[in-house]
Amino acid sequence: MPISRFKRRLFIAAFAPIVTLVVLIPLLRFSLDGVIVEPLSSILEEITGIRPRGIPSVEFLSSPFATPPSPSFRSDAPRSPPVMGWNSWNTFQCDISEDLILSTASSLVSSGLAAKGYTYVNIDDCWQTSSRDSSGSLVADPARFPRGIKALADDVHSMGLKLGIYSDYGLKTCAGFPGSYGHYEQDAATFASWHVDLLKFDRCAPTPHQDENPARYFRQMKAALDATGRDIKYSICNWGRADKNEGAPWLWAADGTADMWRTTADIFPSFHRVLSIMSINGNLATVDSRAGYNDPDMLEIGVKGTYLNVPMFPSIELTKEESLIHFVMWAMFSSPLIIGADLRSSPEWVFEILGHEEIIGLNQDKLGDQAVLVREEKTGWWWDLNGGEYWGTSSFCFFSGCAWTQVWAKRLEGDDGVGAFAVAFLNLGFDFQRRGGGRGGNEGSGSESLGGARRRKQILRSRRSSWERLGRG
Repeated sequence: MPISRFKRRLFIAAFAPIVTLVVLIPLLRFSLDGVIVEPLSSILEEITGIRPRGIPSVEFLSSPFATPPSPSFRSDAPRSPPVMGWNSWNTFQCDISEDLILSTASSLVSSGLAAKGYTYVNIDDCWQTSSRDSSGSLVADPARFPRGIKALADDVHSMGLKLGIYSDYGLKTCAGFPGSYGHYEQDAATFASWHVDLLKFDRCAPTPHQDENPARYFRQMKAALDATGRDIKYSICNWGRADKNEGAPWLWAADGTADMWRTTADIFPSFHRVLSIMSINGNLATVDSRAGYNDPDMLEIGVKGTYLNVPMFPSIELTKEESLIHFVMWAMFSSPLIIGADLRSSPEWVFEILGHEEIIGLNQDKLGDQAVLVREEKTGWWWDLNGGEYWGTSSFCFFSGCAWTQVWAKRLEGDDGVGAFAVAFLNLGFDFQRRGGGRGGNEGSGSESLGGARRRKQILRSRRSSWERLGRG
């Protein structure tokens, strides 16, 4: 075969997937968006961005932050700091048990993380039996939790920690167990009787009316929790989906409905996914709420997972450098800091990052303000792929010489009560995307592309380095 024909075929093979992404998927989305009546499978809907009829588009979330915080955003009213803790889902999914929860709680205490604020131990999906009992109550799986949730909560409380649990506002949970639809008051009373301290409330398997009007149902569970008289933190997991009448969850959950509300679909341990979530969550700094916080999903530091969380896909994980940026930015966002790793076997560097007291202090600052993107520069030929709600904006550069920098600023209360600012400088250039962009590898990958010692001094040094106090007032 002549060399020229071989080169042409190689060129076609290399660029065919790009043509598919750039041309075919947008055409498919344009043709079918808002036309389909029945819900699509979740993975197809999220990847393509196609939505069933009646579900508003939220593509505006991927636009760059263009205006400074409004005056109302700069309220000095105090509020409770973001929740810190651990959740079972990202590493264990349904492979959970009483022993896992207790051993993880013990690891939080023995590692010193509990003393630094990580106090919530949260059981995610799969803790219950496949059906309710004769009285309609949820029942803990006797094989996984032989003593029941109340005894487990008592043990967790004896360690100085708190216990969280999971349910769903729809007919079924994401793993197919009974949801709380039609049982909100009953389930809230059950959780309170078990001395649960936090409820994560998901949005799988909704009725058609729930799918269009989630706000009223999430508020119904909030009222049920309040009626128990027990202080239960309320985390709603609506994946950033909009209510037909009230808009995105940060527009209605921030009125006191929840303590935290998910702003995106699920995270997975890819640095591209971390950046795409930043492109969505970073636009929400102007949400004026003293009641709760934007939740860009759990921490992937030390988590070994798969792309898109699909089991058949190859294993991936964040490098140490990627994990540092991930942690710094979740702290800058005043996000809940919920660990997803297996703390019983994590390497020491995972504990070093998660336990960094100054970055934790940044997250737990009394003002609770979210960082604002104040400057962003890109040079070279970049391709920004807007993946809608699931992906956010992913940026790619195919030639050397590309540069991408961001500057984020977060207002702090300040040691003297007057006020200060924290600033994070991010260097997200092409070499970092190519060498360390979410594909795992050794913890040193991408370090040269981060700018060496100068870069580490700006952002990632172990002492006061992830931010600088720039001003007062």
